[in-house]
Amino acid sequence: MQRLTRLSCQWEKAFMKNFIIQFLTCAVILYASSCKKPEITNPPAQNEFLYSWTNILNNPGDPILDVWFISATEGYYISSSGIYQSDNSGNSWSKIVNNSSPSPNFSVVFVNNQFGFTFNFNQIQLTRDSGHTWLSKSLPTNQCYSFFFVSPSTGYYGDVHSGIYKTTDSCNTWVNVYQPKDNSNSCYYIFFQNADTGYFFTNSRKLYKTINGAASWQLIENNIDTISKPGIPWNTLLFTDVNTGYYASDFSLLKTTDGGFSWNVLSNKGGEVNLIKFTGSDTGYYSCDSVINKTTDAGKSWTKSCQLSNGIFTGITFINSTNG
Repeated sequence: MQRLTRLSCQWEKAFMKNFIIQFLTCAVILYASSCKKPEITNPPAQNEFLYSWTNILNNPGDPILDVWFISATEGYYISSSGIYQSDNSGNSWSKIVNNSSPSPNFSVVFVNNQFGFTFNFNQIQLTRDSGHTWLSKSLPTNQCYSFFFVSPSTGYYGDVHSGIYKTTDSCNTWVNVYQPKDNSNSCYYIFFQNADTGYFFTNSRKLYKTINGAASWQLIENNIDTISKPGIPWNTLLFTDVNTGYYASDFSLLKTTDGGFSWNVLSNKGGEVNLIKFTGSDTGYYSCDSVINKTTDAGKSWTKSCQLSNGIFTGITFINSTNG
């Protein structure tokens, strides 16, 4: 999530514009209580149509940037003012007072019920006690764009200027495991399926893969250049198994069934796609233009699961196939 070369300046402008729009938009936390719903026709655009979702928090004065639940009752969200916790399924929220950060965090994730992480450009905060207390750790660089943890100890983050970094001791030390060969500035979105197999995408639409825990990376030749545009939105890459993956481009949702070597367009709604989440091999969600779309057949068909008259979805997580 940037001075520099003309490329990096262009990316910085696009990124900051995207971040400011998200930051100033009145975010909403939503709760999905059922996968079953009647067929929906296109409703008027001036009202909220939450379908099988329920609005549990409207926060216009302090927009929500990301949300994560570790159980049906206990969850967290991050905003410009800090980290908030709920122990009653989001009906009420309290700020975690022992948390402090010099700038707003962008994303939050838990790898299990105890260990969680949140980050901003130059700092990662971690919890070992289900979010009750948080410890801040500085990063070795200052332009962190994305991060991914495969376990409480092992994680990765992508720096716009200097590539991919890895920790194996819960953020105490970091090692650069990928550095751009041409010294160009790029953003990286990281996804690991397990301790060995992982991927990252760049905003120049290049997909890299490792099968040895980032000891080496392979550039995968693919047809992304012909069906996507330059730039990379938030939360763009997800694999449900070693061969099947999804990518949110600037204007369409893409799918691979051969480990990223080829991609096909699943849905072209005309807007920026982001926030891909699957609760299993067949059931998944993605957001586009204030709409959450849902599939139950691995992307062959999609229906509207939630629509807002305005606003940008910035975070989504599921605790099981029906609650998110």
